[in-house]
Amino acid sequence: MRIPLITLALLLNLSVVADEVYTYDFQSLPEGWTADPEWSFGSTGAEATVSAWGGPPSSNSAYLESDMQPIVLPPGTDSVRVQVEEDHSLSGYFTTGEAYASVMATAYKNGDYYIVFSASESWGFPDHPSDGFSSITFPASEGDLLTFRFMTSASAFGGSATAMFHVYSLSVTAYGPTSLSHSTWATIKAAYP
Repeated sequence: MRIPLITLALLLNLSVVADEVYTYDFQSLPEGWTADPEWSFGSTGAEATVSAWGGPPSSNSAYLESDMQPIVLPPGTDSVRVQVEEDHSLSGYFTTGEAYASVMATAYKNGDYYIVFSASESWGFPDHPSDGFSSITFPASEGDLLTFRFMTSASAFGGSATAMFHVYSLSVTAYGPTSLSHSTWATIKAAYP
């Protein structure tokens, strides 16, 4: 079956180029990142656990951020995909008040934010472990600056809450349109005499 030359050219022209511009496994704190003391780093990535409990209000949070070391997107970028491999566990209970636990991974592009992953539970909830890959794709341009924040938090009043967040890896892939060069046109024409 012969595909018309114009159809093939259009299909090739609609393709995109992907360029992984950043990947990190969090075995140690990345250069230019900051982390609250609750975060630890090792062979399986970064992990933080925070808890809150008691009769009086109690609240704790831990942040892992890249504000000091933004990623600059390369020329030709028209969108970006951020992927996080993580697992988390949220647990707690309440007796006379309430309890709340949450984890969140956020990407920031020139001040705008995009939630890559978020989970929360409240008021007398059972343990809810989860793991996997989460990703988001959003419009971006050459020179845009990307930063990241991972947050785990717990709060309680008349109860107890615990949030554990384990971040295995972060990857950023930039996408952009391709264009056909003269040598590509010659290859296409040669395939259809």
